[in-house]
Amino acid sequence: MSIFRTIGVAATLSALGAVAQSHAGARLICADSDALGGGIAGLEITGAEMIAVDAESPRPHCKVTGRMNERKGADGRDYALSFELRLPDEWNGRFVHQFNGGNDGEVKPAIGPLLGGNKGDTALSRGYAVVSSDAGHDGKQVTDAGLAGGARFGFDPQARRDYGYGAVAALNPVAEQLVERYYREPIAFSYGVGSSNGGRHAMVAAARMPDAFDGLLIGYPGFNLPRAALQHALDVQSFRQVSDDLKTAFSREELGFVAGRVLAACDALDGLEDAMINDVDACQTAFDPQALLCAAGQNEPCLTEAKVEALKTIHAGPKGASGEQLYSDWAWDSGIASGNWRFWKLESPIAP
Repeated sequence: MSIFRTIGVAATLSALGAVAQSHAGARLICADSDALGGGIAGLEITGAEMIAVDAESPRPHCKVTGRMNERKGADGRDYALSFELRLPDEWNGRFVHQFNGGNDGEVKPAIGPLLGGNKGDTALSRGYAVVSSDAGHDGKQVTDAGLAGGARFGFDPQARRDYGYGAVAALNPVAEQLVERYYREPIAFSYGVGSSNGGRHAMVAAARMPDAFDGLLIGYPGFNLPRAALQHALDVQSFRQVSDDLKTAFSREELGFVAGRVLAACDALDGLEDAMINDVDACQTAFDPQALLCAAGQNEPCLTEAKVEALKTIHAGPKGASGEQLYSDWAWDSGIASGNWRFWKLESPIAP
């Protein structure tokens, strides 16, 4: 099995691409869910409909929804592995397992984003059959725990295993069987595609299911999540030195000020001033966070010593008692002013 990475993504997408051929004459009727899913233990087809052209795809396709392995969890909650499978009329003979991000818990549209920046260029639009799942739990089932609700599935051991690796292992052969039943011919090549937690799914699949996929397209995998949790804890501790209310630890204007200073120090390092930092390694030396400090009598634009220290601490990453690095350090970058940075660092951590 080969593993494709997002470096050289254009070449990767070219390798994955294929000219779609019409399989309309051979396939099952989309609405014939009994013929499609019959005889597969633990599987329930909950819906099947033809989609002409919609916001998700320019290709007509059959959209199938289903559930597997329904059970009552150790925490008393109901669990099942829910999925969506999209089967294009003009199928290229290939299959993509779409690995989703975050805590999972939601069936994202099965379109197969290819991580190349063009949202319209998807596996489905290229003629691939695509499956997507919630990884075995409903993230919206718990409504009284705020942001923590999406992680409450962790109280159930089987749900933790499914999130870690079990859902992909259970769903993949079933999805492939459904594809081959629908088109009445074998899949030529199978791929896995995902980023962040989806990238983690792909890396785990490479280790645990080495024969399942012919290739994996992996973007910024959320690797070693127990250690990543140490970074979140460090973020909370550092920002609470500034404010008990994390959302107010840094204003949007202050983070914009930081981004501007980083950009000023690093934009030209790659030889071109284009509001982009492409020599990331050189930037870490060129940018001095002490330059963010307020001078005597200065109020703005600048940061207090407590705020500068908080930013320096979280960028350095968590360390052990002996100073050993427990998780990754982080690059100074102008993306610190983005909504995503603010959400993950200041709005999503679970803190008292």
